[in-house]
Amino acid sequence: MADTSASRSAALPEASHADDQKAAGVAGEWQRVFDLLEEWRRSPGRVDEDDLIWPTEESIDAATRLVEMLRDGGKAVPLRVVPGGDGGISFEYRPEGSCGIYNIDEAGKVERLKFERSKLVERVAVPLTV
Repeated sequence: MADTSASRSAALPEASHADDQKAAGVAGEWQRVFDLLEEWRRSPGRVDEDDLIWPTEESIDAATRLVEMLRDGGKAVPLRVVPGGDGGISFEYRPEGSCGIYNIDEAGKVERLKFERSKLVERVAVPLTV
């Protein structure tokens, strides 16, 4: 019988490399979220041509803390990060069969909403750690 230990150990670095690449990709996705928040920070609360209010400093600060908490907790990167139009920010997730949203209002208050089949099934305040 042939010794397969060499082929088994050769596969381990490939798996580790793939894991490193995946981790680097996720880190890059989180960095894009941070970069977007920093872009908004350059002109907080501005009103655009459609009278939509861009994120306020308070909502950007809260969003930054929320992103740090989600990232450090091993959560998925949101599918979308968008201005709420009233000075707030929304993060959208699409877990299987449902929709999850973190809403950050203009004052920096955070809520997590969960929808199933377009029906609100959960709404909770999210405390941000300092």
